[in-house]
Order: sequence, then C-alpha cells, then structure tokens
Amino acid sequence: MIKAPILQSLLASRDDLTHNPEVNNFGGKEQECLYLLKRCHNIDEFKQVHARFIKLSLFYSSSFSASSVLAKCAHSGWENSMNYAALIFRGINDPCTFDFNTMIRGYVNVMSFEEALCFYNEMMQRGNEPDNFTYPCLLKACTRLKSIREGKQIHGQVFKLGLEADVFVQNSLINMYGRCGEMELSSAVFEKLESKTAASWSSMVSARAGMGMWSECLLLFREMCSETNLKAEESGMVSALLACANTGALNLGMSIHGFMLRNISVVRDDGDGW
Repeated sequence: MIKAPILQSLLASRDDLTHNPEVNNFGGKEQECLYLLKRCHNIDEFKQVHARFIKLSLFYSSSFSASSVLAKCAHSGWENSMNYAALIFRGINDPCTFDFNTMIRGYVNVMSFEEALCFYNEMMQRGNEPDNFTYPCLLKACTRLKSIREGKQIHGQVFKLGLEADVFVQNSLINMYGRCGEMELSSAVFEKLESKTAASWSSMVSARAGMGMWSECLLLFREMCSETNLKAEESGMVSALLACANTGALNLGMSIHGFMLRNISVVRDDGDGW
C-alpha cells in the first residue's frame, strides 16, 4: 500500500516537473515516477515509489524504469539497501549487463566482496557479456579479498574480451597484482601501457608501500616526478610519505607534505590507503 503522505511530500514541488527539461523527455506516468525516484532521500520513501512503479506496471514493462529503480537503491548508501536491491534484481525478468554491474558495484561499495563475485559468476552463467565498467569493481573485490586466483581468471576474461586497453581496467589490474604481492605481474601490466597516467603511477607506488617495499616505492615516486609532467594522485603521495617516514627521507617528505597542503584541502582515507 502506498502511503499518501510520503507521495504528497515528494510531489510538493510538482510544478518543477513541468518546467524541468531533464524529466520532460519522458512521458506521462513514467515521467512522474522517475521524477519521484530522484527525490527519494531514504529507504521508506524509496519503497513507496518502487511500489508505485509496480502498481502502474512500469517496473515490468520498461527496462529503463527497472534499471533506474535498481540503481537508485543499490547506490544509495542507505542502511540495508543492498538487501532490498537484491529483491529488486530478482524481480527483473531479463537483467541486462547494466543491472549486473549495478549489483556488483553496490556490493563492492558496502564491502560485500564475495557477493560481488557471486553476481559476476551468475552474469557469466546467464551469458551477459561484461564490459569495461564491470571489471574495475571486480578487481577491487579481488584486491580486498587477496584472491589472486580469482584475479588472474578475471584478467583472462579481460584479455579475451579485448578490454586490456581500457585505462581503468589497466590501473585496476596494476593495483590488484601489486597489493596481492605479485609485483612482477603488476610491473608487466604497467610496462605494457602505451600512456602511463598519474593513476597508473600511483597504483605502482601504493602497491610497493603496501608491501613495505619503501625504497622501491620512493624510487618509483622519484621516477614519476622526474620523467613525466604528471603529479601523483593523493594515494600515491600518502604512500610516498609513508616511505619517507620509514626510510628517513625527511627533506622529500617535507616537500610532499607541503605540496599536499597547497593542493589537497582534505586528506582522506577511502579504505584503500595504507
């Protein structure tokens, strides 16, 4: 049953609907429901809007609506949202690659890495072809689980599908191998890069720091700074600072710290730092 007060609250600014060119591309009932979906701020509001999609037969007749509902829930960050997202997913008659990617990313975001890998396996069994958005999240899951066997199998699929040239996939492979202690494989992927980005360099630096290879970490950091015009990403600089602290490279550490204070307003730990 849809609770009228919730929907009335969401539609309080209904005039926005007729003046919003972004949502005016949709027609009628779907237009209204997608508008309501964007305005959800908690799981209770979301459940009522989801029920409205079902009541109006939009969830089952429009793959775009179904995928939009799933993505809103899986990427919301609300408590227990992935449990509800799993129920939504099972209600989709023929989930597409986007829907599987949504679930994989959602589980990785809440650190349910085994669940992410299970959805990937189901995706392959169903015959849905992964794309370049599938693999960075999967490789992050393998990294956190230290599952090098799974990571190598996924690398094989990446190669088979011709996605090795994707920069985000490449950097994820470098990071996964490095943080699982496979430095030679990490370096092999890195050396094959046609264009080495700040992210790829930072992945190499961070991986060495993660394994306590402080001297190699600083050598790579110096090489990056001297041979390219790139500036290390935050994770790379934090790793270099750790290496400075462990090797007594005070002057370099002070220089890196000064650069971070000038260019990075907040130093964060997103869970990937060391």
